[in-house]
Amino acid sequence: MINKLKKILGPLLLVGMFFMSTHEIAHANEQQNLNINDSKRLEKYVDEKIEKNMKKYPVPGVAISVVKDGKILFTKGYGYSDVEKKTPVDPESMPFRIGSITKTMTATAIMQLVEQGKVDVNEDINKYLKDIEIKGKDGNTITVHHLLTHTAGFDETLYYFVSGEKDISLREYVHKSLPKMIEKPGVDSSYNNYGYALLGLIIEDVTGQSYEEYMQKHIFDPLHMKNTTLTIPKNPVRSYAAKDGKFVEQQAKEINLRPAGSAFSTAPDMANYMMAHLQSGEYKNVLMNEETSKFMQKRHFTIHPRIAGFSYNFFEDMPRDQHQPIMHGGTLEGFRANLYLIPDEKLGIFISTNSDKGRLLFTDFFNQFHKDFYPQSYEHQLGPKVTKKSDLEDKIEGGYRSTRYVHHQEGKLIALLQQPMSKVNVIDDGKIELTLSGKKMIFLEEETNLFAEENGPDTIYFYKTPDGDTHFTLSSLTMMAYEKVSWSNHAIFKLSVFLILVLIPLLSVFLYPITGIVRKLRKQTINPLVTKFRKKSWLSNFLYTAYFLLILWFQELNYGSSDAPSLWLAIILPIAGFLLNVWLIRLHNALRREKLIGRGSSFVYAVLNIVGLIFIPNLIFWNLIGTFF
Repeated sequence: MINKLKKILGPLLLVGMFFMSTHEIAHANEQQNLNINDSKRLEKYVDEKIEKNMKKYPVPGVAISVVKDGKILFTKGYGYSDVEKKTPVDPESMPFRIGSITKTMTATAIMQLVEQGKVDVNEDINKYLKDIEIKGKDGNTITVHHLLTHTAGFDETLYYFVSGEKDISLREYVHKSLPKMIEKPGVDSSYNNYGYALLGLIIEDVTGQSYEEYMQKHIFDPLHMKNTTLTIPKNPVRSYAAKDGKFVEQQAKEINLRPAGSAFSTAPDMANYMMAHLQSGEYKNVLMNEETSKFMQKRHFTIHPRIAGFSYNFFEDMPRDQHQPIMHGGTLEGFRANLYLIPDEKLGIFISTNSDKGRLLFTDFFNQFHKDFYPQSYEHQLGPKVTKKSDLEDKIEGGYRSTRYVHHQEGKLIALLQQPMSKVNVIDDGKIELTLSGKKMIFLEEETNLFAEENGPDTIYFYKTPDGDTHFTLSSLTMMAYEKVSWSNHAIFKLSVFLILVLIPLLSVFLYPITGIVRKLRKQTINPLVTKFRKKSWLSNFLYTAYFLLILWFQELNYGSSDAPSLWLAIILPIAGFLLNVWLIRLHNALRREKLIGRGSSFVYAVLNIVGLIFIPNLIFWNLIGTFF
């Protein structure tokens, strides 16, 4: 029987192996036949990858344009611009919001002024700003270079980012939104929107034109970007958040910080823009001459030579063997976009999506694109000097968070709690594991404090700031630094303390009436002085709870705005609660002297008094009652 099965299955196995091998050979041949200069094959390749990724990630619509050697190879739309109406994406006429890719346009305008001799990147920004003076931490000079490379040292600020009912001018935004300084200029990179508001104001003050006028006349018109605008157009693509297998529409809003992220554009318009930056085709020298263009695209800041850095204002992609790509992404209200240039190849790819999962789509696409067209080896080995596991544990092991959060102004608590935590574990001598946004990566030490991803392109570098803090940065996230978090500064610890101080007054508001009802049902008599204490304590805790609920209600808090009259009026509530608590301390002492309460009740009342006294300091620390820290 066994022999019969061998006779039957043997030929089938051989046939199966034959078809598997021919399939593998065909796939290998297909990969070998890939040629970046074969436009038809490239278009087919892009179609396959985009359509595959749209199924893999919940993205309803995509627009793409590809340029090479001064020509638009193709522009295409995939999927839907309106999910409910099943409206196909028309890349020619439907603008997507491109978010922070707008910053590259602002930087381009600055470089035009540099080329004309009107701006010097190494000059103090105060030379160009008319009615505001800004100094860096410890009085250090902030230059245009610092703004272009996100190294000015600004704290994050959320003031008036979305216009809503507060549609203000760029000048007013700059004056009202000036953040604190958290680092000396030029020391660390931390992606910052306010710096680009300043660059927009420099454009206005140097040229005498509004930012919008300048961009239209000197960027959009020369490049025939007819469907590009800095305000919400009449026919924008709808954007969505993917939730529980469904698409939830996101409402597009005007933003006051236009130089940092307000633009809408189409794939063909962005194709022209890419060719201008690649100094190719009919747009060669249109925005700036080739020398200025190269100067703009060269590396101007990095924390370490082996870590990807900044140009003006593009980010270097992870270092590649053959070419150094530069790029910029954009994220706003469900839109995700990416502008990707390989200057040596005169190649540019623009991808825009209308889903909050779009970043996953184009990150996957570009990683695969490089594997297929520009393959390289990632067989990293430990360097000659390997740091012992115990020494690495002392130096770098622990939890880290992005430095891009509100350290000082309103929104401090919300911003901190939204911080994704990452973790560094030391596995062995010279070997670490990084967990970032749920993804685990292994890195091998190549030199002191520098580690290369095992079988991957990424690199990570650990360093000390002038304040002695331990930071790291990644080539894959070069615009961001991550800081080591001590247990006392950990979000979970701070959240626990904050919630305890908020929940105790909240619980007492409900428990006081309940215990009062229980006593009545049991027909227990209570001394009038105790009743007086309980009523006043309930009122104090009610005032605290009411204020906390009110500040959660105010949307202004999320954007750091503290000038809402109703919010200022609400501050009366915790102040009144605090004054009541001061009086309750005296009343509590009287209850103890007269022995009108037992030890248990005395302890509970003491806790309520202590929490009541430190409730306002808690609000002050988190800038929930004004800006103090």
